[in-house]
Amino acid sequence: MELRRSVLAWCTLIAVAPALTLAGGAAWAGMQVIDLTAEVTDEINFNTQKIRGQYVLDVNGEGQPFFVQVWADVGECLRLDVETQQEDFELVVVSPDGTVWRNDDRAGAADRRPLVKINGTPKMGFYTVQVSAFNGGLDTAEFRLKYGRFNVGSANCALPTASLTPTQAPEKAAKLGQ
Repeated sequence: MELRRSVLAWCTLIAVAPALTLAGGAAWAGMQVIDLTAEVTDEINFNTQKIRGQYVLDVNGEGQPFFVQVWADVGECLRLDVETQQEDFELVVVSPDGTVWRNDDRAGAADRRPLVKINGTPKMGFYTVQVSAFNGGLDTAEFRLKYGRFNVGSANCALPTASLTPTQAPEKAAKLGQ
């Protein structure tokens, strides 16, 4: 089932990507991934898409974040979960309407994997996801991100990540632009 969904997601991406590129006007960063259906389950990370990524250093030794865009419909539970990581990463998610969520470490200092849970996505479209070093440094390192769409109120979005306030978001955006 997971293989079939992955193949369908990639086929959809291949079919849609040229149209998005030709449409122009819409700025986007990284690849676009579409999970075709929102799961109606409370099983954590059930049938999620797995995205392998790498945080790299450029020729000047500066960290270059990993970007991907993931699809969500309005009013869903969107779960973005760094399953494995070689270094200490953070996640920043921006919705099509500009709402921002950020997580550096899960609840409890012992688990440094970031997790963003949005219960009731504000807008339909692609959500920009950035995975980067929590402090902007580190070495080249790999990670695996799980992306899933679920019914609103699912256990996958219990205790959702709080969005940043309007005064916090520009400060974080300034850091992302550096």
